[in-house]
Amino acid sequence: MNEINKKAKKTINISVIRGKIKSFKNWCDKHPVTFVACLSLLMALTVESLTRRSLLDGLVFMISSPIFFLANAFILFFLYSLSLLLKKRYSLILLFTMIWLGLAVANYITTAYRITPISLNDILILPSVISIINIYLSLIELILIGAAIATAIAAVVIVIVRQKKREVAFFKTGLISAISAVLTAVLLITSMNSSAVAKDYSFIGNGYDKYGFVFSFCLSTIDRGIKKPDNYSEDYMKTIMNDINEIKTKTVKPDVNIIFLQLESFFDVNRLKNVTFSENPLPNFTRLMENYPYAFLSVPVLGAGTANTEFEVLTQMNIRFFGIGETPYKSIMQDTTCETINYDLKELGYVCHAIHNHQGTFYDRNVVYSDLGFDTFTSLEYMQNVECNPLGWAKDYVLTDEIIKALDSTKELDFVFAISVQGHGKYPDTVVDENQPIKVISGMEESHEAFEYFVNQLHEMDDFIGQLTDALSQYDEKAILVLYGDHFPSFQITEEDMTSGDVFQTEYLIWSNYGLKTKAKDIQTYQLSSKIMSVLGYNNGFLTKYHQNNSERDDYLDMLYSIQYDTLYGNKYVFNGVNPYEPTELQMGTYKIKISKVEVIGDAAFITGSGFTEWSRVRVNDTEIETIFINGNTLLILAENLSPDYSVTVAQITKNETILSETEPYKGSRD
Repeated sequence: MNEINKKAKKTINISVIRGKIKSFKNWCDKHPVTFVACLSLLMALTVESLTRRSLLDGLVFMISSPIFFLANAFILFFLYSLSLLLKKRYSLILLFTMIWLGLAVANYITTAYRITPISLNDILILPSVISIINIYLSLIELILIGAAIATAIAAVVIVIVRQKKREVAFFKTGLISAISAVLTAVLLITSMNSSAVAKDYSFIGNGYDKYGFVFSFCLSTIDRGIKKPDNYSEDYMKTIMNDINEIKTKTVKPDVNIIFLQLESFFDVNRLKNVTFSENPLPNFTRLMENYPYAFLSVPVLGAGTANTEFEVLTQMNIRFFGIGETPYKSIMQDTTCETINYDLKELGYVCHAIHNHQGTFYDRNVVYSDLGFDTFTSLEYMQNVECNPLGWAKDYVLTDEIIKALDSTKELDFVFAISVQGHGKYPDTVVDENQPIKVISGMEESHEAFEYFVNQLHEMDDFIGQLTDALSQYDEKAILVLYGDHFPSFQITEEDMTSGDVFQTEYLIWSNYGLKTKAKDIQTYQLSSKIMSVLGYNNGFLTKYHQNNSERDDYLDMLYSIQYDTLYGNKYVFNGVNPYEPTELQMGTYKIKISKVEVIGDAAFITGSGFTEWSRVRVNDTEIETIFINGNTLLILAENLSPDYSVTVAQITKNETILSETEPYKGSRD
């Protein structure tokens, strides 16, 4: 009897639940606008709670910043209102819900290993990240993410198939969608053109905290490029042009090779208060600071954004004049040239080389470096004897030989721009190397294992700095080496944790092998190139002259803003309407890879040549063949892959299967 009663109660409970669900569905059908409005508020709170990693913090944002919270909810309302124009509206509602939950979760994961929240730029670089995603996420996490995506897609499909068609009040819902679309556009466009809002996003994380995730992410999708200055006109720009052109270009006889070394997440950890180490992690850098000029370099990013520091150094432009979270490498520089230190040095007879011990397609460097004026680009795929750290990032030792190789590759003077990668995160929260020599004795307790790993990577990078300066000391040509960190690592470090400087200031140091006498002062990243040009007695280049002669003016940044707009987006008045910079014929690798012979011995075919690496793959008649790397001069394939008349090439192919370069074909025939 009791069993019968339990079953009856269970049946009644299920019936009650089904009845409530049906009543809720009926209410949603009868009051679709109210339902969408309520859902928008709920989703805004959910997204903010995920973004702030706390339901309580999400509620605090809602209560303390009601206008900004409602702005986020209103954008969601506009998107959800589009569903009211469909007879199967719930499929679109579910789709938008999945998208925003997915973005919020992605941001939750991303900010766990870096400080900056996600923006449109992260979507744009996603193809490059896929090949290294295993560094950031475990196999289980990847499986769970894949399962979640598959479940979301399946749910949307099921809803599309199973839901009933509903009548649509096109006039009413269309009017609501149209009005909300206009108001959303006004909200975003007005904000995009507000100098106050732009200032709040000078560090992107501050803007997200103040205005909310939905609003900020949407703003990052439309706030691109440099907005036209209010005072922009031909007369104004011609005035600037005439002032700069009155500065006479110095007549010089260059005799110094220039090396810029941008070090991943590098800064002097001895600046941290209350943090002690078993020994100085940076003995070489400390020694250099004692004997050579150094100062603070104010970089534009924190925790990530290497390419933006790089962009400022090369172009002498201020990244903060661009859109929210924008990386020019993924936008304007895809098909536009501009003045860079490369083009300025080319006027003096320099050959310009880029070197990076990471994949060549990251940030589309293999594309944009041509527009930046580089002659060669040696990425990881062109390097031999590469050693990796426990996370899989290439160690920086390999850069020493590559820098010397670049200097040796020409009879002319060389400018070498090298970018390191060893200090890159995500830093592990468990010990991955029991033999780490540097121990963190005190401080950084909350992220002890991760920070200790990072410090030991810095220690090896410091060893590389010593190795490089030793090699350049013995080099038989004059050389100046400029060392600097691209940004702080993604730890919760604040200005209060430091004895000097702040988290946007790394160090730069000027070293030479010929006793150069100079001084260093605190500067911005976009001033570094003009500073070094000044040290060497060079002043050619429009922006070089501008920075060298105007940095003390009250309107210095306003003028720079106008110059950047004019040269990249405007009428190029400062160049009399004609862009003087042509893309270079970028050569991948310091030396071209070549095939000298194909020899068949038994079942094997040996491809002999020069410059081969582990990323070299043989292609026969344009078909990729399984390749065995023997050494830098020999590759092996099965002879059966050679047709009677064959054409063999060797291609350098990245992890994401992009062909960076391919040799001239070697044509032959089999007897």
